[in-house]
Amino acid sequence: IDMGHEPPDSFEAGTLSTPAIAGLGEGLRFVKLRRRAQIEALEDLLQKETGKKRDFPERISVENRYDVLVLSKKGEKADGYCYPLAMGERTAIPEAGIFITAWLNDRQETGENIECFDYDKVKGELFCRTRKTGDFIRLQKGRRKIKELYIDEKVPRGERERLPLIAAGDEVLWAVGLRTAQAGRPDEHTKTYLHIRTEKA
Repeated sequence: IDMGHEPPDSFEAGTLSTPAIAGLGEGLRFVKLRRRAQIEALEDLLQKETGKKRDFPERISVENRYDVLVLSKKGEKADGYCYPLAMGERTAIPEAGIFITAWLNDRQETGENIECFDYDKVKGELFCRTRKTGDFIRLQKGRRKIKELYIDEKVPRGERERLPLIAAGDEVLWAVGLRTAQAGRPDEHTKTYLHIRTEKA
């Protein structure tokens, strides 16, 4: 949002950029922010940590989600998302405020926010999505339901329906920011390495 100019009486949320506005419901085509105080409240919200919210008129709530302002209507259930991940491409996940890149190599690479898998063990198309009923992740001590994992990791209820999962078909490989599955991990026999990197938007 360009805070250097006085906003009009109303604006269409879909035209805003930097940071992106995501997750708008059908009832939020136009959001009226007529007072400078409300604009300053948005500026202040961007300085807060992720998860902080501010309420506005007309039952509108705005949340700082990893430096992305997300508008929602109070009382509406959060929608899930599902994005296919193409090799070598950078995919935006606006609901989570991140970019994801997947690529292949014949050697293992390391770096910040990079997870690596044996490509030949990974079955199915790659997706970044939210959880589905019955989802689980295979950990070293056995499989764990994603629902139980979120509870164990003390993920707030309001965030559980939008946290990103990296999945190959129905197999969850990575609960981003929480745990990485043992399924598909590389070993001494690995020939092709699948790398997945997350970056803040």
